[in-house]
Amino acid sequence: MGELVADFNVNMGPLMRALLTFQQTSKKAFSENLVMVAKGVIKRVIALTPPASGKANSGAKQAGEAAIMRDLFRIFMPQSRENLEQFWGMAPSGEIREEFAHKGQKALGTVITKVLKREDLVGWHNSRRNATNGRVMGGGAGGSLNRTRAASLTTGLRKKDLLGLDIGLVESRDFKWFADRVKARVGILAAGWNRAADTLKVSRPQWIKRHGSGRGDIKVNLSSANLSIVASNDVRYAGNVRDLDRRVQSAVNQQAEALRRRIAQYLEKQAGKLVR
Repeated sequence: MGELVADFNVNMGPLMRALLTFQQTSKKAFSENLVMVAKGVIKRVIALTPPASGKANSGAKQAGEAAIMRDLFRIFMPQSRENLEQFWGMAPSGEIREEFAHKGQKALGTVITKVLKREDLVGWHNSRRNATNGRVMGGGAGGSLNRTRAASLTTGLRKKDLLGLDIGLVESRDFKWFADRVKARVGILAAGWNRAADTLKVSRPQWIKRHGSGRGDIKVNLSSANLSIVASNDVRYAGNVRDLDRRVQSAVNQQAEALRRRIAQYLEKQAGKLVR
């Protein structure tokens, strides 16, 4: 009769069964109820898409920004101009390269402590991000904490891991400029649902809307016997976000439960009429 589809590993069966049962209690056309349910699913999905975990509010935005700052502090160490000048005095080239080996092993390669200019920050950041999920390699305090941990290892550390031990020294004002730029990305993952939200008239906060509707899609077919609504989130790394499938499934399950509650309320009301 009709279907809802999401581009994740999600079981829509319970929701569709609940919708078909609900249809028997409704005076509205099935197409109207299908849109109503799709709207509810998208609203719930946005509320569960990271950084949100139940509500897409200012708290979720702040949590996303805090996660970004933790990542940045793994690979950058903001410094005063005076401290950087002292470093330049010790290392006129602007960097110190050190042979690195973990406990009991020969040197794997070099780790770097380097002064970075504003134009260097994007490249330094991108080269140390995980290609699958965008998160940053490193152990905090510009990699120096991870150096201490890694030096005691006897196994497991690889040459390619050394990038995460580098320390980027950056003037504090340049670091703030870059951090503000990166924090502005918060909401991009949820923005993958913007086109669906626009089509279904689902409200969401500005920090999600600001990223536009070009990172997802929705196809609505309400003009034939085979009614369908197909929504997709096309953010490049969406498929690599840990437990996003589970979150989308949770949104679907919540909407199914909401329908079941409405069915129960209808049946209770009908039973009351019979008693009278």
